[in-house]
Amino acid sequence: MYGAHKLCMCVRVIVMTECLEELSCLIEANGISVCQPTAAAALKLIAQQISDRDNSVRSAALNAVVVAYHLIGENVFKHIGTVNTH
Repeated sequence: MYGAHKLCMCVRVIVMTECLEELSCLIEANGISVCQPTAAAALKLIAQQISDRDNSVRSAALNAVVVAYHLIGENVFKHIGTVNTH
């Protein structure tokens, strides 16, 4: 049996991964305009997840950035800017 803290960490990882994967699908299907309030703000938050300690969160965040890159090209780096890790 896992303790409450371990269980919460597992749930957080699952939820974060699924949210990032869903966001990738939304960006791919509907364009970068689904990123609100602005593409820059959303992409910066997504990019911050690349430094997460969990591999599935990192992979999902990278995939979301790649999907955005396929749509807007090099501008994705302008939107992300300098990323502060946690």
